[in-house]
Amino acid sequence: MYSKNRALQTSAEENPADAQENQTNAQENIVMLTNENKSELAVSADDGAVTESNRPNNTSEPSNLDFALRAVELGKTYQLYSTPSDRLKQILFGKKKQYFKEFSALKSISFDLPKGEVLGLVGRNGAGKSTLLQLICGTLTPSQGELQVNGRIAALLELGAGFNPQFTGRENIYLAATVMGINRQEIDAKIEGIIEFSGIRPFIEQPVSTYSSGMYVRLAFSVATSVDPDILVIDEALSVGDGDFARRSFERIMSMKEAGKTILFCSHSLYQIEVLCTQAIWIEKGSVRATGLPSDVVPQYQSFLDQLGDSEEQSKAQLRESKAQSILNEPAHGAEDDTLSNKELNLGTLESDSTATAGDANKGAANKEGRSSHKEMPTRDLHKKGDVNTGVDNNVDNDRKRDPKASQQTGVGARLTRVTGTICSPDGQTASGKILNLESRVTNLTIEVEFQSYLANEMPQVALAIHSAGGQLITSCGCWVDKVTPTLDADGKGYIQIHYPNMPLFKGTYYVGVLLFCDRGLFLHDEADPAITLHVSQPNQERGVVYIPHSWHAETIKSGVPSESPSEDAAPLPQLNPSRWRAEDAMMVSQQQLFSLFERCFGHAVSAPLWRWKYQHTVSPGVAVLEQERLVAFNGGMPRLGLLFGKSSHFVQMGDIMVDPKTRGVLTKKGPFYVAVQAYLENNIGEGKTYSHGFGFPNQRAYLVGKKQGLYHDIDTVLEPHWPMVYQPTDSSLMDDSGLLSPKPEVVLEPLVWSLDPRENVKTNYQIDQLWLKMSASVSHVAIGNRDSQWLQYRYGCKPGNDYTLYWVRSSEEVGDVSLSTPDAHANEPNEATLLGLIVVKLHPDQGVELLDFVAEPHHAQLIIAAAQRLAGKLAPSLTASFDLFAWMTPSVMAWFDQSNPDIRTTSITIPGCALDRQEHALQIKGKWWLLGGDSDFR
Repeated sequence: MYSKNRALQTSAEENPADAQENQTNAQENIVMLTNENKSELAVSADDGAVTESNRPNNTSEPSNLDFALRAVELGKTYQLYSTPSDRLKQILFGKKKQYFKEFSALKSISFDLPKGEVLGLVGRNGAGKSTLLQLICGTLTPSQGELQVNGRIAALLELGAGFNPQFTGRENIYLAATVMGINRQEIDAKIEGIIEFSGIRPFIEQPVSTYSSGMYVRLAFSVATSVDPDILVIDEALSVGDGDFARRSFERIMSMKEAGKTILFCSHSLYQIEVLCTQAIWIEKGSVRATGLPSDVVPQYQSFLDQLGDSEEQSKAQLRESKAQSILNEPAHGAEDDTLSNKELNLGTLESDSTATAGDANKGAANKEGRSSHKEMPTRDLHKKGDVNTGVDNNVDNDRKRDPKASQQTGVGARLTRVTGTICSPDGQTASGKILNLESRVTNLTIEVEFQSYLANEMPQVALAIHSAGGQLITSCGCWVDKVTPTLDADGKGYIQIHYPNMPLFKGTYYVGVLLFCDRGLFLHDEADPAITLHVSQPNQERGVVYIPHSWHAETIKSGVPSESPSEDAAPLPQLNPSRWRAEDAMMVSQQQLFSLFERCFGHAVSAPLWRWKYQHTVSPGVAVLEQERLVAFNGGMPRLGLLFGKSSHFVQMGDIMVDPKTRGVLTKKGPFYVAVQAYLENNIGEGKTYSHGFGFPNQRAYLVGKKQGLYHDIDTVLEPHWPMVYQPTDSSLMDDSGLLSPKPEVVLEPLVWSLDPRENVKTNYQIDQLWLKMSASVSHVAIGNRDSQWLQYRYGCKPGNDYTLYWVRSSEEVGDVSLSTPDAHANEPNEATLLGLIVVKLHPDQGVELLDFVAEPHHAQLIIAAAQRLAGKLAPSLTASFDLFAWMTPSVMAWFDQSNPDIRTTSITIPGCALDRQEHALQIKGKWWLLGGDSDFR
């Protein structure tokens, strides 16, 4: 494997001549980098000289070679001149006066991309995404910061930019490959495969000036992806060309992803970003706005786009609606024919003479902005059968078999042939067509989709997307997601049907797009948008876009005061027949009933904000058990994203398990405790269910009852280690000779505080996410909840009435005691080069200081404890020496701190697992939970 480490360390001010040269090189050179010299190189932006850098070998820091890409405070600034004469004046008189304006295309971009990861870049046009890609590929030099690249890069930016039009195709292969750093022997070994994949062998000896644009890009793509790169950089399109080549180019990129290549992917298709990428960065106006998991970044970016709006897109939507209305008002001479026609369906922006291809669909989605440009699934017009755009003649369709060569002959792997919409009213009347009138929550809608496939070993998949007249995506669905496979006959004719009962859309005009995907739901073979137009009316005044099922409840009234029924002051209820205990979704129970049960069970009230905080990430808080109409039991669940043996997984913390004190004695398998817990476990936790595993911190009595009833497995335990506090020297009067350790001089503590303005938290959250990324590499043998910035801010920053203290822990260059900075000294600005981790503690006046959580790598564990001991001594200087630092930890966490000599005490808490799950699956994490006190909702 080729290995490269390219470090670009540049000055903050760029010479105008250098800037012009960079732009010229970007236009004239093919975008491909390689370097077979494995030593670290430093490239200066001032003179372009390349010299070897002799950096010290620091074994305590992660090796730069662990990353495919590393950017540190990377920036790109351009000098803009009003006239050419100003450029000359700047050269002659620049020391006295500045004749240009600076434009910062990128500002302080920092990220690490580990090898084998897929990083997605999102952002509006002009945000700086392409500039970042060009810096990485070397066609631009940065104005500031450092960029390190380990490995050979293949960049799909401006394909064929370095071809000589007078050279033949074969000669250009040698030319381009040589520029990429490939020697003659390697080119000779690869050239036949390059020519074969490009599909232009009959013309390979002709000058490329005679090639069509499609042939040109085919040859360039074949060369760029045949060099076996370590890093693949893709700007916008996952496939190039049209027809079968688009499909094959997509498959080649996917094969590189599956082979573990590092990929940097820039796209406006948020659907592809979320499906393909393992990390995502949102760039806005040259700066990083958000970074993290695609499932976190993409919704933030989509919400930002929705808030912006776009008057241009709204005017286009109005034009589409007026065209649809004009068709609706025309005589229904074609109402009986449900085949697709240009006149009925060409309501979009594509011209009738354009060549529609699967590759164009991906590009088209990238060329739009605003809400409609960021649909979950891209859509475009579908043309009638026999049209030049389909590439298939009607008569050929009827006789062609599913021959792999057929797709090469027609240029199409699969295509839609017919989409039919049918509505049915409650009185049994039906109507079909491309434009339909529905009544909200009354009319049933059925959509039938037919397609033709020429793929030998692949089943095309069908998806639907419904957009509002303003272009906003309302909903989408894919048959593969719902585990439904289309029918396909021997001739390759496919069919599938989708039914929407009592269409819940509120009044308005909506457009239904139909998409034909590959079997993985990624590559788009064909699409129709709009395939069907819906005009929805409603008899009432409800507002919004869609009806959400709900129910209303009102408490009984006694003497004008609301109260639960029956009264809590009534005599204890007699034991009823076991069949009277019934489980219901807790959404069907009033919040006041839940709060009242909580107070009866725990002896204190729960506030509405705290309840919302606990269950804000789930649709329903859990399972309620009723006896007649009286709430007698509840089992709650709080979702938690995490890693199961290094892979993303969904966990849930079971909590607030409550049984009314008046019925708590009913602990049989028909009693309310069993009914509540069994219903929740059965429906939510286990292999193939919403949550792979659950955990909780029940008291001993509740755990033993659940175990006896066959609900719980014994999975893990909680230990309580104790460490002595370490006080500042000024507090030496509180120290005793045996209990207090000498401080560690290697660490400094700095407070971490989140701002109310999210924009001010970008750097803080980035630092946290980088710590978690490094830590996660060391916990691939356990089940652990995520400790990224989103989780930490939710858990410790957003909890009502929180009284937690968060501190950065970093190394110190000074020799001496560990220092504590004041809250406004260095808050939220830890030195990245020396950042070791962060800790979360809570002061308990009656016990000491609890270490609730931390984020760090294992080789920093001893320093983390030393920092926590020092922080405890600072937070509790007036406590007696018998009070100390303590924590709740499972043995997997405790193993990191064995060398700190803690006083380990046992607890009565057992971490339960779901005994209703398949035993092998449930017990795979026995003794492997990574949990601290902060993983609970109540510590």
